[in-house]
Amino acid sequence: MTPLLPPFNEHGLLPVGIYPLSPRQLLASHLVTGAYSQQGEAWDAEHRARLVHNVVYLARQLWQVGVTEVFVFGSFVDDKACPNDIDSYFVYPSAKPIRNGRLRRALNEINAEKAWDWLNRLPDETTGKNEMILWHVYRVEVVPTAPDLKNAMPVEGTKLPIPTGVHIASGSCRIKGVVQLVPDTDDPDAVVVTPTVFSPLSQLILP
Repeated sequence: MTPLLPPFNEHGLLPVGIYPLSPRQLLASHLVTGAYSQQGEAWDAEHRARLVHNVVYLARQLWQVGVTEVFVFGSFVDDKACPNDIDSYFVYPSAKPIRNGRLRRALNEINAEKAWDWLNRLPDETTGKNEMILWHVYRVEVVPTAPDLKNAMPVEGTKLPIPTGVHIASGSCRIKGVVQLVPDTDDPDAVVVTPTVFSPLSQLILP
């Protein structure tokens, strides 16, 4: 049987492509198990599984409000033993509900921590880097984009559209693959997720 996700290449990256995986398939993949990793015992499958549970928890909320395209990228899809977080982005049909807050409010109606907020950022106590509220709570970065939303991401000294920039490996400019999370509503073995809250919203000092 052909694996749903190819092994890491010689640079420790996913081969170029977009790989659709359900939550169950992602949890069973080598991005969690470390089956093709060169990191040996340093590979932290338990931590990676926690991150997957969190991004799936948030992706299911996005699917509930009509989002159909959710992608996972960054160091989580690389041969890195213990990534600090998991990066993702989603595509919405129109920028207006993103800009006027309607989408955020709809998501917070179904999020236990009311943590959906891509405008405000708080510094991480360890690195000093300003991170999204979602990152502080779940260690998941979720960036919105839309055909008429001209947001971009910094990549090696320049800025690229998010769907392009996610394929560029940090520090090397090599092209790599990403994962597309697909709904598991028709899966009889759909994963029951248990999100891990790293920092409750009530403990964060919001601007």
